[in-house]
Amino acid sequence: MGAIEPSDTAPKDLGLAVILTYGCNSRCSHCHIWQRGPLGNELSLRQYREIFQGDFAQQVTSLSISGGEPFTRADAEAVLRSVPQNIPLLVGTNAIEDERIARCLDRIRATRPISVQVSVDGTAETHDRVRGVAGNHDAAVRLLKWCQREGIPSTVSFTLGADNYADLLAVQSLAGQLDAHFAFRPVNRGEFYGNQDGHFAPSDFAEAQIQTVEQDVTALIKQKMREGYYNQTDFVYWGLIPDYLRGTVKYPRCLAAKDFFLIDPAGVLYPCPQYWQPMGNVHDWPEAFMSPRRLEVAAKVERLECGGCWNDCFIWNSLCRQPQWVRTQFARILHERIGVPQQAPSEILPGEDSAVACLGQGWFPSDSPGARWTSLEAALFISGGSMLHVTLSNPCPQRQSAPTQLEVEVDGNPSATVPLDFQGERTLDIEMPRKSENTIREVLLKCDRTWTPASLGLSKDSRKLGVAVIRVWTTQ
Repeated sequence: MGAIEPSDTAPKDLGLAVILTYGCNSRCSHCHIWQRGPLGNELSLRQYREIFQGDFAQQVTSLSISGGEPFTRADAEAVLRSVPQNIPLLVGTNAIEDERIARCLDRIRATRPISVQVSVDGTAETHDRVRGVAGNHDAAVRLLKWCQREGIPSTVSFTLGADNYADLLAVQSLAGQLDAHFAFRPVNRGEFYGNQDGHFAPSDFAEAQIQTVEQDVTALIKQKMREGYYNQTDFVYWGLIPDYLRGTVKYPRCLAAKDFFLIDPAGVLYPCPQYWQPMGNVHDWPEAFMSPRRLEVAAKVERLECGGCWNDCFIWNSLCRQPQWVRTQFARILHERIGVPQQAPSEILPGEDSAVACLGQGWFPSDSPGARWTSLEAALFISGGSMLHVTLSNPCPQRQSAPTQLEVEVDGNPSATVPLDFQGERTLDIEMPRKSENTIREVLLKCDRTWTPASLGLSKDSRKLGVAVIRVWTTQ
């Protein structure tokens, strides 16, 4: 890990989590913020307006506002409306007062874009038991359905604990039915949540429970790959949760206290919910960022003196900024979880269903046994070799007048660019940097544009197609 160096400038790409209030009308068994109640010195609406209209806000590129339950504050709507429109805004809620929250969101979206994250911690019985409020699950579903009807981007948020782990896939299925993104993380302990027990660890999962989680996470990743959803960061974050529960996870470099911060209801800056070390006040920005105290805390986070966690607010965002680490871990997950052997396949026939585990984003379902179409970009994973061979088919009638340009990247490095100006089939032979035979390569096929058979009168097929791939293989 690199050393933390003093800086005379704050980051220009800042992630921020704002805890609007500790007030909460949930009674969760895994989080005891509700026992704390609102602070007597919470930032006022005027102070939030000053923060969001000042120099500090110019550096914020992602913002989440939560609690507690943010909508228990009488002026929550006004605070949300004060956020500049150029800052992506996500608000988290328990949806207990779903009708009032929907009215607030309806007024807010008239002035700025907003996304909503709704907590759903199980099926109806499990959720209401874990969160301690009868009827909360029904209210959460009502709010999510309202977001679905109104076109407001929504996320179903699931906190995985030893008392609800069996509902993971059921909640993920619910998210799909409601056109919502699905996010989940293991329960975390710490002073912020009021549930600390002297160390930062998940709930006490038995090995049999962890194995069930591992099976469900693997099933979820496979399902997403079959559906064409592809996000290596999501897959790595999800795939390493069983390792975290066992205490064997390999942590990435955490950027809390460097690129990501938490602001408590009084304006105090913290690195994250897990490492409850104050670093100054938001009103002192940017001096607080340049202070020895912030540098000290950031250095401790780098050395994992915080104890480590698997909180998606900070670990997931840190993963987004470390693509090589993610790529390495994803190769391991492909092997250990998905079943792609480390030394095979060295040949992939994309048109066959057995190839699905080796395909990433950007592939259409196979409609013929001989080939599979890409969209604008498509990824696949293949092992070994120093030469990559790709056999393509190109029936596009515009191949000579305006040929598509295909770029091939291997492990993030451009390796070849060719015009798709041929008729029939052609095999590309591409030299790759030599690595261990056990290394799984990520191959990205990037077309500079797509074409649609329907627009050319060839068929009713309205898909935006790139190129048809017949075979991919490697040789030494």
